[in-house]
Amino acid sequence: MDPLRADARRHRTVLLDAAAAVFLELGITTSLDTVVTRSGLGRATLYRHFPDRAALVLALVDASLDRMEVAIASLHRGVGKWQAIVDQVAAELAINPALADAWRVVDPQSEASLVRQRRFCALCAGPVSEAVQEGIVRPDLRPDDMILIVAMIGTAMREKDEAARKTMIARLTELLLGGVQPGRSAHG
Repeated sequence: MDPLRADARRHRTVLLDAAAAVFLELGITTSLDTVVTRSGLGRATLYRHFPDRAALVLALVDASLDRMEVAIASLHRGVGKWQAIVDQVAAELAINPALADAWRVVDPQSEASLVRQRRFCALCAGPVSEAVQEGIVRPDLRPDDMILIVAMIGTAMREKDEAARKTMIARLTELLLGGVQPGRSAHG
């Protein structure tokens, strides 16, 4: 059972939704007062749930990883699964920039960051391994390469115009998928 009361769970969800929207619009380092304003809740409520910006950002990363875990578990083997995992990463970045930008707030070498990086790589391990085994992707693709893919797609998330952002993400995804096809090598 979730130890938080129903209203506390609701407040936490409202704060996370507000933070994701504000960070997507204004960047992950924007004032937390903007998150408070967008949420309609008080500053004390924000700090009761998230003692600092890092805790808020890590909670957003966890939310993305939770959604990705559910999505990946529902996928089936083959080309569609590989495409779907890349699409899922892009979809997460479209609603939550924390997945790509957490390093701006949380030391990437901190234990908290490393735990989430390992979780992300573990989520990607099965689909990457299957895609390699089936010859869908180049044989040297590794689960930790997905962190680089997140970083590359994440750069497109900084585009302010939503239509331009969607176009950039679609093109970047297309290029990335082409770049991991078999027959390509890291050196030429």
